[in-house]
Amino acid sequence: MYFVQPGDAAPDPAALHRILQAGDAEAPRADGAESRYVVPAPGHAFAVVEQATELLQGAGLPVARVERGLRWTWPAGRPMPPPGPRWRSCCTIR
Repeated sequence: MYFVQPGDAAPDPAALHRILQAGDAEAPRADGAESRYVVPAPGHAFAVVEQATELLQGAGLPVARVERGLRWTWPAGRPMPPPGPRWRSCCTIR
C-alpha cells in the first residue's frame, strides 16, 4: 500500500495506480482479525521514499511525498505482539 501526500493539486489516480502498480481495493480481512499499519516515521528520510517521490514528480504528477506502508493482520483470538525498539525508532504503527 502507498500513502501519497499531494502537492499543489490532486494527482491523477489512474496515473498513480499505473506507475505504482497499485489500486484502490482493500485486501479482505477475516472477521475479528486485528490489523496494524506500518509506515516510516515522520521526518525520517529513506532513499526509496525519495526515489519514488522523484519518479512520480518526474512523470508530471503533483506529489509532495509518497511512502510505502504495510498492513499486518493477526487472526482473531491470537495476541498481537508488541513492536520492538527497532520498529519504534524508525516507524509509526497505527
